Formats: sequence, C-alpha cells, structure tokens
Amino acid sequence: MKREPRSKKPKTQRGRRVGKDTASSRDDSQRLGSGMVVPAEIIGMIVDEVDFQAASQVEANRLLCRLAHSSRVLQKEAERRLYSEINFPIGELMAQKTAPILRSRTAKYVRYQTIWNYGPVLRRGRASDRIVSALPFHLMTGLKSIEVYLDGEGGEFDSQSPDPQLFTLLDQGLQENILTEFICDLPLRSSELSFLHKQRGIRFLQANLVPSDSPDGNSDEPFRPFIFPKLCKLNVNGMDEYTASSFMTESKVVELSVMNGFTTPRNWASMAANLQLLDIAFSPVTRRSLKEIVRCSPHLQIFVFKLHEEWSMHLDATLIDILEELKNLNALAMALGITALETDVQSFATLAREFSRCRALHTVLLSYDFQLGQTAMTLDRVINAEQKADWFPQRIEVHLGQWIAEQLMRIYKQKDPVKPS
Repeated sequence: MKREPRSKKPKTQRGRRVGKDTASSRDDSQRLGSGMVVPAEIIGMIVDEVDFQAASQVEANRLLCRLAHSSRVLQKEAERRLYSEINFPIGELMAQKTAPILRSRTAKYVRYQTIWNYGPVLRRGRASDRIVSALPFHLMTGLKSIEVYLDGEGGEFDSQSPDPQLFTLLDQGLQENILTEFICDLPLRSSELSFLHKQRGIRFLQANLVPSDSPDGNSDEPFRPFIFPKLCKLNVNGMDEYTASSFMTESKVVELSVMNGFTTPRNWASMAANLQLLDIAFSPVTRRSLKEIVRCSPHLQIFVFKLHEEWSMHLDATLIDILEELKNLNALAMALGITALETDVQSFATLAREFSRCRALHTVLLSYDFQLGQTAMTLDRVINAEQKADWFPQRIEVHLGQWIAEQLMRIYKQKDPVKPS
C-alpha cells in the first residue's frame, strides 16, 4: 500500500545553520601573525560568503573544510558552521570520521543531530563501529534537535525492539532542557523515552509510543506522563488513552497528526481545546466522532479526515451541519471512500453550495483516499466578477503532506503578510 510517508527533513538542509546559533561573538576575534586583531564580525562575513556562494550543501561542506584547514583565524568559525548540523549514518565511514572530531573539539557546535541506520540490537560479532556510543552527547551543550531513523530511505520497522543503547546514552549524557524537538518513528516504550522527562522545552515531538498493555510494552513500569509545557506540534503513530495521557496532559498542542488509529480519549476536550490543525487522514470518522471532535476543538483551521462507511454514498447536509460549527475552518480534506471522484468535474461544483455555509473555508480537498498519487479534486473559493464567492474545481494527484504545508503557509501569510523590503 503506497501511503505517503510523514514529511521528514532531508539529510542536508542548506541554510538551517545560518543564524544566531552560529553567529560569532565578540570574544571570537582572532589575532593574525602580524599582531593585527581581526574582528569576529569580519571573520563571520568571510565564512558567510564562502558558505552562500556554494552551489550545493556538499560543495559548501567541502569549502568550509578547506577553510578550517587553511587558517587558524578562520578555523573556529568554519567549524562552527560545518558541525552545526550532523548526519551520523551508523556503520558508514562518514560516522567513523565524524565522531573523533566531535569528541575532540566540535561537539559544542552541534545544533541538529540526525542518526540514520538505527534499529534492532546487533547480532554478536557485528562490527563495533555501528554502535552510537561514539557520540559525545554530554559535550553537545547547544543541541536543539535529535532525529532517529531506521535507514536513509525511511523504511518500515519490523517487530524487533530497537537497540536501547542510544536512549540510555541520551538519558545519562544529554543536558537537561536543551532539546526543542525529538523525531523518532521506531516503536518505543515509555522507559526508552525516559530521557524526555528532562527535556521540558520540547516544542515538536514525533514518536511511536508502544502502549503499556501491549505485548511489547513495559506493563510493570508505573505510568508517568511527560511534562511538555511548550509542546505545540505532535506527530504520533496512533492516538489512544495511553498516548494522549502521556504527551498531552500538560501541553497545549496546536498541531496534531495521527498516522493510524485515532480515538477520542477521556478528557479530550481539555487536551484538544487549542488544536488548529488535526490530521487523522487514515482514521475513519463516524458522525458521533465528528461531533465530538468539533465540540472539543472549536478553533480548528485545517482538518483532514476519512469518512466512516456509515456515511451515505454522498455528502449530505448532516456533514456540513456539523462542520459549519467550526467558525475558523479554513482548509478541509476528506477521504470519501467512494468512487464519486470518477464523475465529471461539474458535479463537484454543486458541493460548493453546501461548503459555502462554512464561512471561513477557503479550500477543500476530496479524494477516494489519501494514498500517495491518488487522484483527487480540489475546490478553491474565489471571488467572481460580481464580487461574490465562487468555487473553482480542479483535479490533482494526492500529496497530502505537501498540501497541508501549503495551507499552513497560506494561512500564516494571511495573518502575517510579508513586509516590503
């Protein structure tokens, strides 16, 4: 089944390392052999120019390496940029070369750490260079983000439990309250995420939490919710009583994405009151569930869901009766689970008369389901020549992650228009 993967950051993100995190301080001024002091601002401008002139991230890294080796005056600032983002592919030569340099002098520059090729415990006799113990987390005093992936292509994880070594290292070595995001799709028990109890500054969390009552869970461990007062974006594999109580009890989540099963837990109204984006694209929603979601999350602006089979073979007025209670609903995506999309475009235009009842609604995405590449229909609200609202229908291919990102950007621009330079 060709499901669109969660959006993930690429291995190299050109430009993310530029900013306050990598800016030189006045104490970083360097003295030339002639005795002349070069201000830190000048050094920063030189390194900036080299970085920005590169055509790709690979070329930028190569140039920064040369810069670091060419002059002691430029070394510190070049390495500050070069090591702000670290990709650590376990078992590859790149990881073997990077670890010693991090331990010797550059770990303090790391802001974003991505670990690839992580998975189950290695069989006895496998090469020791595949372990993550070489990473000096205790020296990464400026670390903000950790991402952990099974492999470079985001492959599926099997039933084996992941190697606990990484999470033990994080629990023992990571400084308290420095992370702002943690991303890991591997199935983890609460005990393996225990290091997050010391990271109260988390703003974005992506996790696949194994419930304590499942065969793979740790049923002997007492329940202890995570306290994330700043958490605003949460991506989870499934939403149930255990996951909600673990991550949302002490948080005000604004964006919630659930990959698989979604149920409304007890006290959902208090947990979901601040939601502006809810993505439950692969969870069938009944009439009763839809009413509960709308009641508990009145501030929703972007809503993505799948219609349960109990709905009729057409979009009846009952659906719109419920959705129009969302006064701020700006973008709506629904998986219909029917073959109606094979009809002509004009038939979808008739839906506009019902969707127009949702006064703030700007765009609607309708699809049989949200599998990647599936044919879908969009209805975009436009203002016609008579200055009245009209709807423009168009067929597209489903790229749900991209569609959601576009809606977020559009809504953000409406709230905070770009000022002329």
